[in-house]
Amino acid sequence: MTWFVDYLPVTTGNDVRIYVDGREYCSDLHVAINEAKSSIFLTGLHFMWDFRLERIGSRLTGARTELAWVLANAGMRGVSVYLLVNQFWTTEHDIIRPIDNRPDRLKEGTWSAHSGDGQGLHRRLLVEQGGLYNYLPETYRLFSALAQVPNVNCYTDIHPQTWGFGTHHQKTVVVDNETAFLGGIDLTYIDGDRWDTNLHQTYNRNTSRTERYWHDIHCRIRGDAVDFVRDNFVQRWNHGNLHRLTKYSNGRILATPVPSGPRRPNLEEVKGAKSYPKPTGKENEQDRLIQIVRSMPADYAREGAPSWNESKEAWERSCKDAYLIGIEAAQRYIYLENQWIADEHIWAALLNSARKNQNNPNFRILLMLPHHPLRSAGAGRNQELFIGREIEALVASLGDRFGMYSLVQGPHSNAVPTVAQIYVHSKILIVDDCWALIGSANAGGISLEGHYPHGDRPDTELSAIILDKSVVSDFRRRLWSEHLGNPVSTEYLPSDADRFQTLAHQRAHDGQKLRFFPAYGQIRGASSPSSLPSNWHRMAELYSVIVPSFPGSIASALPVGWIRPSFRVSVKPSPPSFGDRCLYQWRCHLFDKFPDSTPTRIEMLSLNGEAVDDFTVYSSAYISDAGARQIERLMQDEAWGVIECRVGLVSWDKPASPKRAISVKYPCRFIRRSRISELSQELRRLLPLWNPK
Repeated sequence: MTWFVDYLPVTTGNDVRIYVDGREYCSDLHVAINEAKSSIFLTGLHFMWDFRLERIGSRLTGARTELAWVLANAGMRGVSVYLLVNQFWTTEHDIIRPIDNRPDRLKEGTWSAHSGDGQGLHRRLLVEQGGLYNYLPETYRLFSALAQVPNVNCYTDIHPQTWGFGTHHQKTVVVDNETAFLGGIDLTYIDGDRWDTNLHQTYNRNTSRTERYWHDIHCRIRGDAVDFVRDNFVQRWNHGNLHRLTKYSNGRILATPVPSGPRRPNLEEVKGAKSYPKPTGKENEQDRLIQIVRSMPADYAREGAPSWNESKEAWERSCKDAYLIGIEAAQRYIYLENQWIADEHIWAALLNSARKNQNNPNFRILLMLPHHPLRSAGAGRNQELFIGREIEALVASLGDRFGMYSLVQGPHSNAVPTVAQIYVHSKILIVDDCWALIGSANAGGISLEGHYPHGDRPDTELSAIILDKSVVSDFRRRLWSEHLGNPVSTEYLPSDADRFQTLAHQRAHDGQKLRFFPAYGQIRGASSPSSLPSNWHRMAELYSVIVPSFPGSIASALPVGWIRPSFRVSVKPSPPSFGDRCLYQWRCHLFDKFPDSTPTRIEMLSLNGEAVDDFTVYSSAYISDAGARQIERLMQDEAWGVIECRVGLVSWDKPASPKRAISVKYPCRFIRRSRISELSQELRRLLPLWNPK
């Protein structure tokens, strides 16, 4: 039986503790940092200076629990603290929060008009859709709070996927080279407070940004496996794309590259010199082994790659290999709990496992997902965005032995409000009560292969494969007991797995916690979709708008060739989340004499470069390079344009063409570069970042 990636070592003799939800992890981390003697290494997608590690009484009497205070205290004690935080792009600046928290009413923030390809503008949409307002300013606040503290070193790290969207997504802490924490929990309030309890209540939680509850998994490891988490940090610190942050008098925050070569301080000397065995393929559930796996993009810190990584490829994909290995090995059950399950190879492996175990009456596959997934998390290569066919195939193979579920807190209707959901952010896979994968890598999206069109630049991720019957069975028992609301058996019983189906059927009517995932419930006929209001199309055509990625005040003076404008359609009222979903068709029409001339069609593309002239899932699009050249070629000094988005509804689970669509339009006027000098004074006033050469 193959349980491990064959090109990475395995370790024995580790002690593991698995945290279900954030409270216990944050408490143990607080104690570990306060007891640190020599060093603390931290990586994360984001940190906030005022994130409180303790909310319900600290085990350290009288201690302040805000992250910046805890780290500063460690530095003052002589502990060396090294902090690496993701930064999306070098040109990332402060985006002012939307008016009344409405993304369609953004104030005019500062954002760089990146070269000539529109990246600096349409990236703003990604920040909006991901709820990442004030992401960089919050990082700067943390760095500023620690700037004068001795022994504390802070950098941002920028992913090599420079075209679209790539992140350093690892969430690790290594204390004294002896204890490692890893998993899905960032120490932040951005997009949701990560501190939560098994009860998922608002008490003691920061709900100023969002009221969503947060379900996540993390773990603590002590033993030889810590060496690999530490070596990963050393590789990134010494050879990554690191930057310092500087804030200027005008409020802009800019990143300055740290010179390449050995960092100061240089951490090479702490790298492990031990040798570890590779897996033999004969491991079993009694061996108690751990293997650290990663996603690591090509062209990133390759010269500093740990010697134990013997991957034949320029990029490391062991997180994806781990998912496929675990699913392939399953003989009793698969439990996959994830923020995003979209990788088509993972879906194919699930279907293959279902068919292989079809005649085993005790075999089960259970998937747990957010009720409202974060769409930007799945904007990766090799993805299945419509999963209806995959769900139908698994149902055909296993019937009720396959189920998909989500979590919602409190009474609600079928159209579950986002604030009521318990957001499933976990990245775990449990197999046969003896094998588990826990870490930062989603089962799809940009975690495993990266953003379109590349297949070798995934997010940086780090997870742990745990082969240990006692640890994994106890983990499954605690996790299922929380979801089901009552204790389950220490040993896996198919009847415990079947309780998910039973309770989801019941709670679809009584408004309790466990629900069917919408597409699954619809396919199974266990839930009926919300009915669409009879006047929805009329209301949507009246109130929906197209939002440009530049200040609306410059729409009548848009210099083609300097700016690639991008556009996002905001559909109002939103269709019911449980039934139909939107598809979008984009057009740009150019008029020589608006509106009395025949329009010319101008090419538009999605933000990841795909065609949008037919209905797609892309709610944002931009004028392509070819389209901009066509506009300049056809117009004289100026021309009128109309951006049109047709929005149609289709069944949530099937990618059919909509039978009826609304039309949303946005007029704008294009000008030649040669006329920019005539309008320079106006443009300087309306677009502060514009700087003519």
